[in-house]
Amino acid sequence: MTTTFDSLMQSAGWPSLVAQFGQTVTYTPSGGEGSSITAIWHADRTLPNFYIDSQQDVETGVLVVSPDDVMNPNINGDTVTISGTTYAVVELGKLTPLVEMQLITRVRRAIGAGHERGR
Repeated sequence: MTTTFDSLMQSAGWPSLVAQFGQTVTYTPSGGEGSSITAIWHADRTLPNFYIDSQQDVETGVLVVSPDDVMNPNINGDTVTISGTTYAVVELGKLTPLVEMQLITRVRRAIGAGHERGR
């Protein structure tokens, strides 16, 4: 059931927010082709040596999108490319009437105790 708030947010609030804070990203559904959408991206944090077996760091963040731009988002294979970095969709949340995606990517290999970084 769509509330009045949902309708107003979709018609007025989201366009204002995305005009101010949005950026173009590429959303690729599992097994599908990528498409450019405008979303609000917040890089969350870098977790050093997250994967013990590979000593790679990961970067996480939250992407907020309109449900009109991502039909049936999925955590099993959907990806989002932001500024050349591809992130896996690992969690989906609902910010009525928007969709929140938690993203994660492996980014750098930690070298030595000083955690010098290289791509």
